[in-house]
Amino acid sequence: MVKQSWKVGIETGFTLSVGKSYKFLNKYISKDLWNRLLSTYRMDSYY
Repeated sequence: MVKQSWKVGIETGFTLSVGKSYKFLNKYISKDLWNRLLSTYRMDSYY
């Protein structure tokens, strides 16, 4: 996720924050990229 947060920073001139633990990252990247990022995590054990 660090790479994606840097991408957002570069594209916006580092004028915004993606939040602590990247909680707002999904607002600044495409839905396709967000879904690909989520697909790298196991969601079946999330409670």
